[in-house]
Amino acid sequence: MTDYPKKPGFVEPRIAEDLTRHMHQSTVSKVFGASSCLAQYKYLYIDGYRSPPAVALQFGTAWDRLQYGVPGKTPAHKDTPETRSGYFHEKLTRGVDLPEKDVKERFAETWKEEAAVIDNWEGEDYVDLQKRGLLAIGEWHKIAQDIEPRSLHDDLALEINGGEWFLRGSLDMIGRHRGEKKFTPRDAKTSGKKWPKGKSDNMIQATHYSILLAHTPGYEDVDHNKFTFEVMVKNKQKPVVDEFVTTVDDRERTTHLRRVALARDVIHTAFKTGDFIPNRDSMLACSRKLCAFWALCEKEHGGTVRGEEV
Repeated sequence: MTDYPKKPGFVEPRIAEDLTRHMHQSTVSKVFGASSCLAQYKYLYIDGYRSPPAVALQFGTAWDRLQYGVPGKTPAHKDTPETRSGYFHEKLTRGVDLPEKDVKERFAETWKEEAAVIDNWEGEDYVDLQKRGLLAIGEWHKIAQDIEPRSLHDDLALEINGGEWFLRGSLDMIGRHRGEKKFTPRDAKTSGKKWPKGKSDNMIQATHYSILLAHTPGYEDVDHNKFTFEVMVKNKQKPVVDEFVTTVDDRERTTHLRRVALARDVIHTAFKTGDFIPNRDSMLACSRKLCAFWALCEKEHGGTVRGEEV
């Protein structure tokens, strides 16, 4: 297991991507990162720092792995056929509908592996989270039996302006409920509480993939105007899995392309000037609790990042 320090909260600089390639490829996380905080963007995507594993992230990864398997190796994963094969992977490749007992056992195993790399539990408890996860998965399994997977881990790319830059993304799964004519892209999420009404309609992830699917040959059987989120609510009182279907229209796609172009221009300017300025006014990006790079940011840019340490 990697010996992650509890603070300042970042380790393991990776080899940064080739800058030319980096500047011309836009994924959802990069667009959001450039819009949120350029300093954080630099630490993560250019300098290659990696934040320590957080409880929510590792729990969410276990939930992802249960459904879709593992597309590649990461430190928390054993690279074996068992850990690479999720519930829908078994359905798609072997025609096997795993019973509830097997699904729960797989989740317990993947959660054990993901939890092994966590140092700071942030007041959460391993056993309690596993119990909540298993309760929610028992309900989810009833829904999952009705879902037909079309494909997993689709890597999509759209050339913009003759190759001047690319829109990219990797979908967890494309699937449909029994009886539905068209497939829809699907993604697994976790949440500490029930999603409020309308939240799924504001997820730029849905719009991003809508554009990619609309312009990629071979996906004519996929409804690119819809996106399905499966949200595990790990509520202590009643853990459940909710399904949200959001729709995307042409106005949203046009707005998102403008957003991507703006983020790209901001990144280009920062590369040219070297000014990757922190966004200290952001309630979403800038706090010691939410940003693993706060200590480095204070050292480089001065001032004080608010909130508790990671």
